[in-house]
Amino acid sequence: MYLSVDLTNLREMTGGDSAIEQMLFVEFCKSAQGCVQGLTQFCTEGQAENWRKSAHAFKGIALNIGANQLSVLCKQAQDQHMADAATKALMLQSIKSEYALVEEYLSKIMG
Repeated sequence: MYLSVDLTNLREMTGGDSAIEQMLFVEFCKSAQGCVQGLTQFCTEGQAENWRKSAHAFKGIALNIGANQLSVLCKQAQDQHMADAATKALMLQSIKSEYALVEEYLSKIMG
């Protein structure tokens, strides 16, 4: 079964403290929304470095909570920051789709 988030490492770091986890999930969602906005804004020609920075930031926060597939997609976007706008739009759609799965998963466990 595919899981959008693997909480194993996060739970080891938090010692299973659900209050800390909840706080981290809320912060992740806030930061992720900013990253999606950045990628959307920079999904044009001439914005390669800004696109790369947004993808890099998103990759990091995804890894922090165990959203491994999302981090892979962000890494691809980061590595392909010189791609044309159409290619970036396809990458962005994949990132948004995976982020929606992560957000849905987190909302279920946050209650």
